[in-house]
Amino acid sequence: MNWGAFLGTGVVLGVVVGGLVHVLGPYVPSYTMTTSVLFFAAFGALVGGLLAGLIGVICDIVLARR
Repeated sequence: MNWGAFLGTGVVLGVVVGGLVHVLGPYVPSYTMTTSVLFFAAFGALVGGLLAGLIGVICDIVLARR
C-alpha cells in the first residue's frame, strides 16, 4: 500500500473541507479572514490525515487476511 499517497489525499481533502467550513460558516469579526482560513485548513488537514491513516490501517488488515 502506498501510505504517502493515502495520507496525502486525506490531508488535501481535509484542507478542502476546512476551507469550505470557513466559506460556508458564519462571519466572525474578531478574526481576520486569513487567520480563520488557516485555522480551519490546519484542523481539516489534521483530521483528514488521521482518518486516512485509520482507514489505511483497516484496509491493510482486511487485505492481509485474504
